[in-house]
Amino acid sequence: MQIRRTERLWRLFEMKGEMLTVAQVLELTGGEVATADAHMAGLHQHGLLGVLRGGRPLYPAWQLTWEAVSSQPAVVDPAWRAVQSVLRAAGWSPDEILLWARSPTGRLVGGACPADRLRDDPSSVVDVAHAIAAAGAQ
Repeated sequence: MQIRRTERLWRLFEMKGEMLTVAQVLELTGGEVATADAHMAGLHQHGLLGVLRGGRPLYPAWQLTWEAVSSQPAVVDPAWRAVQSVLRAAGWSPDEILLWARSPTGRLVGGACPADRLRDDPSSVVDVAHAIAAAGAQ
């Protein structure tokens, strides 16, 4: 049952256009195809999480942030880096973290998804991650 629910969620995220390919991540973050492996490894070290879908890695777009009026490349959102670091330290897998981030929670105002609150209220998302990790509950 849980596997089917998880699969449905990943399909939904793909249909909504929330998932980026490696090529799209490289384009947004200023990476080059020639150095893609090293570039992606650096992004992973800075907290970018992905999931294998159809034999290829995909990355939820909301993990990245950039200024629309700037020519600077996108970076892993600092609040996201903190959130996923806290949850990984608590033993959560990347898949669990990504699914939690796109699931509504009563711990945020209006029952919002953590990923939706990263930009406008990052401290509350980080606080929720700390609370969940401290409680040992998912």
